[in-house]
Amino acid sequence: MDLETGRARWIAVILLVCALIASVIAFRHYEQRGQEQSDMEQDTPPARQNEQAKETVNTFMDIGIMVQMGDFRQRVRLYQDEDHLYAFVPAAADMTEIQWAYDDDLYMVENVDKGYKVSDGDIFSLSEEDESEERFRITDIRENEEVICQLRLLQSENLPAVFICTESGSMDWIHADKGNKESGEFFCIDALGASAYTGAMEKISGRGNSSWVEDKKSYSVTLDGEAALAGMPAAEKWVLQANALDATRMRNKLTYDMAHDLGLQYAIDSAYVDLWLNGEYAGNYLLCEKIEAGRERVNISTVDTPREENGRYIRGNEGAWWEYESEYEKRDGYLLEFNERIEDEKAGYFYAAEQQVEVKTPAALTFEEYKYISEYARNLTQSTENAAQSDEYLEYIDLDSWSLLFLINELANDTDANRYSVFYYKDKDTKMYAGPIWDYDIAWGNDVLGKDVRCSFSRKGWYGTLYDNSVFYDNAVSKYREHMKPVLEKYLDEHIDAEGERIRRSIQMDDIRWAHSEGYTRRSPERDWQKAVSNLKDYIRDRMDFFDGVWLSGETYHRIFFRDGDTAVAVTYVRDGDSVPQDVLDYVAGCLAQNSWRTSDGEAYGASQPVYTDMDLYAQKLQVEE
Repeated sequence: MDLETGRARWIAVILLVCALIASVIAFRHYEQRGQEQSDMEQDTPPARQNEQAKETVNTFMDIGIMVQMGDFRQRVRLYQDEDHLYAFVPAAADMTEIQWAYDDDLYMVENVDKGYKVSDGDIFSLSEEDESEERFRITDIRENEEVICQLRLLQSENLPAVFICTESGSMDWIHADKGNKESGEFFCIDALGASAYTGAMEKISGRGNSSWVEDKKSYSVTLDGEAALAGMPAAEKWVLQANALDATRMRNKLTYDMAHDLGLQYAIDSAYVDLWLNGEYAGNYLLCEKIEAGRERVNISTVDTPREENGRYIRGNEGAWWEYESEYEKRDGYLLEFNERIEDEKAGYFYAAEQQVEVKTPAALTFEEYKYISEYARNLTQSTENAAQSDEYLEYIDLDSWSLLFLINELANDTDANRYSVFYYKDKDTKMYAGPIWDYDIAWGNDVLGKDVRCSFSRKGWYGTLYDNSVFYDNAVSKYREHMKPVLEKYLDEHIDAEGERIRRSIQMDDIRWAHSEGYTRRSPERDWQKAVSNLKDYIRDRMDFFDGVWLSGETYHRIFFRDGDTAVAVTYVRDGDSVPQDVLDYVAGCLAQNSWRTSDGEAYGASQPVYTDMDLYAQKLQVEE
């Protein structure tokens, strides 16, 4: 064997040994990594493991269906939720005319269970009646990716359908900031397929305060001309309320209806609709009249609005207005809103009852108009503060409308009352009227501050002392006995159930659409719709029972004001000689992040002490020695 042959064999042996050593090292390395991965999975909760394995998929696909509603056709996109696809269909859709609508060059759709391919324009044969589901394979031809999903069709009942198509074809700009606006098209089709409006939309924008942060958002819409939508009087401006904080989606509608039934003038009209935004189902919405001055809205005197470009906006310590070089005719109609968060940067406003009051009408408020309405409000405020000793306030307010607003806010236990969305109006040579009412989605027990039927929260505004006036008190109690109590009993016996049945299918669709939204209906302790409606009825019934005792029993009740500093934040009513229940004391203290109460003379108050007069209790943190 020559030298070269021997050297080659030794090299081969050395290489073989090296390969074996490398294999052992690699095996031990992967074994160690596998153990580390196993240990990590054991330390990871099952929900998190599933999340790592597969991210949640809930999105609208670029695969849709074409629905026919009378003479109107609209493409509706399919909604994917994990391995399910949903086709959300309007109430008016002709189920025999639904067609597939997608780009055959981009996608391929196959029925897996029945073994056939469907093409753009083919009849969509899936039935909704038996809640049937069939598996479809959808292939993205460009990406060479496919997904197999159970497809289910859901059709609404009874409700009009609203379709909004923005110029950009997206809602991204609108959702980026509440002040953003975009034009487009607006279509409203009733439940039978008749068209109420199909045409241009001047603008759509977001609306809402705390609710704007929710995924399901509310919108303001201005049409390119007046239209009578969903049986309501014709107008250009409308509001789409999302009711995203209310699991029942009924609190706003029921309270607006109640205002009508109680005879509160200019109570707004509203109607449930299903909403699609650029072909994507957005859910169950409440289409409402916008609170504004107008012949079919709040019918107060108006004249041409001064042009802002001819004036200068003035903001002082007491309010804001516009100054003009030219003189304008003084306007006589005023629409006001108690509003702690005025968003219009050039709105006229003033202060009354230590609250900020925005002047919604007239627009571009002149100094003369500002001076008149702020002085009227100041005199009104002074008269209400003296209501326990004088009836002078009756020169300034319409007693019946103020009594009704008090009753609605008190029974509904609206924790926003007198802070946001509380409206008043005044016309030439009239007193100040209360209303229209607005925004009750966190009322009727749908807020931690209002869940106890014995406690009412938010005591700000003009109502603080009117309860002490015998004329106002007797009028309010009389209206409760003769009007509000019968209306509420009718609602509990019939109206709530009937309204619930009308929207049942739409709510089912809404729940599926927003199931993955963390904030959806988060204010409601019970998120199941039927249970939430039952809880609402229980709250109304218990609230009525409580005030039946306070106002109709003939016994003497005293008010206990719970104060945080000098501000009365809540009140309860206690029968003469009884004490404040301990659970009420604990509940309100907990809401204020405190744990004890003292009286106005600084003495500690406990639940064993009887009450013989109205009383102020001050929240405090009791220091416990360790």
